[in-house]
Amino acid sequence: MTITVGTRFQYRQPKYEFIWDVLWGVGHTSAGGGGLAVGGNPNGGGGSTNFAFGSGVGLNYKIKPNLYLRVPKFDFMYSGGSSVRIGFGVVYNFKR
Repeated sequence: MTITVGTRFQYRQPKYEFIWDVLWGVGHTSAGGGGLAVGGNPNGGGGSTNFAFGSGVGLNYKIKPNLYLRVPKFDFMYSGGSSVRIGFGVVYNFKR
């Protein structure tokens, strides 16, 4: 299991509002730790702990005022070994 905490950010360029009103970039960074239970015993019995960090970027496309399509999204995670993930999703913003 890997647990990380971090921050998210969004980039919108008001100079080009005709583009950035419907499309903008998002990203995140995180750091934490990962643990591995050896022998299938999560309660002890010889495990290891690693430093873990991750980052990712993606684009949000506005469908409706509070509804966005996030495609594509690229994530990188390192916790003793590297992994890359590509995804997409739907984002609903409760603030607006």
